[in-house]
Amino acid sequence: MDEAYIDEALRYARKAYHRVKNPEAYPGLVERRKDQRKLFLWRYPSFAPYSSWSIFQEENYYWIRRIEWNQRQRLPEHPDDIFDYGCEALLANQVVNELLSTLGAIAFRPFQKTKFQKANLLILDGTAYGVEIENTWLSCRLEWRELPSDDWRPLMDWFERAVMEFEQVLPTSPLRNHNQ
Repeated sequence: MDEAYIDEALRYARKAYHRVKNPEAYPGLVERRKDQRKLFLWRYPSFAPYSSWSIFQEENYYWIRRIEWNQRQRLPEHPDDIFDYGCEALLANQVVNELLSTLGAIAFRPFQKTKFQKANLLILDGTAYGVEIENTWLSCRLEWRELPSDDWRPLMDWFERAVMEFEQVLPTSPLRNHNQ
């Protein structure tokens, strides 16, 4: 590989990763403000496209936005090649209220040593997960790899349920059709 190709690949990777982490201004979708974002989830598997989901509130409506990036794909040979994908859909207020209420009721010990730390293991592959709530009165960000300990099971179950609710209203990603 020549140096120009590597530079272009790195430039694209930074841009695509930024889009996944900052979904408010994804090209082709309605621009949203960060203060409209009520919830942010992400899943970064080693061998599948990265995904993030954001719930935005606009007046009395909630929108779920998913951004995906196939971080393993080579640079496009054609301008139509798909590397990242964004979409959004309305999400029922009842679903949002129940997810936020259930998330707020989860109790566990996030700072105790994980089974990986206790075994002194280094993890190279796997999936990173995260959830973030940020507003004037309460901010919290949790990120974990796989299932750190059984204490985390309620949060992991909630995460999977939330993603399932989101995916029921969002269109299928073309990245999933071609790459999974």
